[in-house]
Amino acid sequence: MKVINFPQRSPQWHRWRAEGIGASEASVILCLSAYKTVWRLWAEKTGRAKEEDISRNPHVIRGIKNEDIARQCAEHEYDLVNKDRARQCAEHEFNGELLLPVCAESDKYPFIHASLDGIDSSGIPTELKCPCESQWADIIANEENSEGYKTYYPQVQQQILVTEAPYAWMLFYSPENNGDYRIFKVLRDDDLIKQIIDKAIEFWTHVEKDAPPDLDTKRDLFIPDDENDVNEWIENARNYRLMDQQIKELKEKLSTLEQRKSINLESMKTCMGDFLKADFAGVNITRFKRTGTIDYKKYLAENYPDFDADKLELYRRSGSAQTRVTVTNVAMPKNITDISVKNRVANVEEGKIKAMFF
Repeated sequence: MKVINFPQRSPQWHRWRAEGIGASEASVILCLSAYKTVWRLWAEKTGRAKEEDISRNPHVIRGIKNEDIARQCAEHEYDLVNKDRARQCAEHEFNGELLLPVCAESDKYPFIHASLDGIDSSGIPTELKCPCESQWADIIANEENSEGYKTYYPQVQQQILVTEAPYAWMLFYSPENNGDYRIFKVLRDDDLIKQIIDKAIEFWTHVEKDAPPDLDTKRDLFIPDDENDVNEWIENARNYRLMDQQIKELKEKLSTLEQRKSINLESMKTCMGDFLKADFAGVNITRFKRTGTIDYKKYLAENYPDFDADKLELYRRSGSAQTRVTVTNVAMPKNITDISVKNRVANVEEGKIKAMFF
């Protein structure tokens, strides 16, 4: 293991991260991540895309805020390893093994990195997590079978790979539950580590050769590159934006008219008094009541408390394909910085479209 002396989250650390595959990216190259694809990670490593800014994410903020106290929990736990795990950190005096947060890379595969929340004097790494309430409840109930544990398992295995350790620790700390925590000993998984190495070599070859991996048609962005497709898309996108703009303007006018019409209707209803029907001067009004819908969820909960709601899925009708469109009026795809894409949209009009007609 080669130690890299960069403070975590510093500018130097961000540059170093871009020069390799971090442990938190192990699930990405293994195609296990729900948040990022292999192509997207490649685009970020090659400067074609920016990482999403997650600095304001409440989960990230919670983790950073509680990292030191969680580390202290782990330090003290090592002295109490054979005792009850469910303790409150506030009761501890932190005078045990010190865990040092360090950045490191593999001696054999220098592009395989790990930012360690802590490593002890014998080279055993520790990963610290501060889960949300729902994830914490899952961890308490299911431990190693919880989604949180399984999600971070590849990350910890890459840390074991980099440090060449026989095992690692994974600690979940819950500030919302009086500082309660759970710590798990994660044994070295040589089969998964081999997969990480193989996928890391494959991925880093794509980075070094500046050759994109295959796109995931269900998750990655479609960005046209054929000249005919580019021109056709730009033309259709401009017309769509123009129509969308004009429809919104008409809807604003329609909304104003609907409000004015509603004022007139309320005046006529007041004039009717207790009458339910009226027909005069070109306006016919009929008052009636509509039966409310039944709250089936509440009915089942009150009358059949043991009913398994999942069984309702057996009666769900087939779904249909839907399309959601958002007009951004910005030519570049969000967080994409690829110069070739910039060139393709160089002449695209941004902001409000200036119509030549209508």
